[in-house]
Amino acid sequence: FTILKNLMPTAVMVNIEQSQLPGTEVCRIVRNTPGFRKMPVFIYGRDNEEQEKLAMDAGASGYLPYIVSAGKIVDAAFEGSEA
Repeated sequence: FTILKNLMPTAVMVNIEQSQLPGTEVCRIVRNTPGFRKMPVFIYGRDNEEQEKLAMDAGASGYLPYIVSAGKIVDAAFEGSEA
């Protein structure tokens, strides 16, 4: 989170299955932190409806399965940064 504060990225992408802090928790923290609430947060993981629902319930801007092409990821990031 120090990196977020120092770099102020346009969007964040996080893996739902991170070992130290799941992507859903990262998303919740970002959504509850003043100054970051509107930052697009994309969560990626397996092509799985349950994981997608968890991501969206956590406040993610979108869920991207591992099989998504790089072009679609870039498109999603730019669409989310306009919000």
